[in-house]
Amino acid sequence: MLARRLAEEDDYLELPQEPQEQKSYVRRRVIRRRIVQRNNLRRHWVVLLLVTACMGFLIIFRESMLSDKTFEITHIRSEATNLETENAKLRITNAQLKNPTRIKETAEKKLGMAVPEQVYFADGK
Repeated sequence: MLARRLAEEDDYLELPQEPQEQKSYVRRRVIRRRIVQRNNLRRHWVVLLLVTACMGFLIIFRESMLSDKTFEITHIRSEATNLETENAKLRITNAQLKNPTRIKETAEKKLGMAVPEQVYFADGK
């Protein structure tokens, strides 16, 4: 693998003419340094990509939770409106049932009761 990279990098190197042993050593050293730099750069890009993906995931998760809460609030508000409407109807029905004339008519017709012509009060002394 190193030999292949050495061959690839050979075209890009411009090193002064030195003895063959020093030349190959310097060339390998420079190539290794470039490979390490590229690997470090790749690592930085991978870390940046992972951080960006995590941030995106967190933003989407937060928006999803916010959307769920908004839907829940809307549902609760509509339910509260329905309950208020039903409560108003029940108050009207309650007022109609408490009407004294209706009570008198029900007592006379259904129960056969009658209002006395004279009312006696006892005075307790």
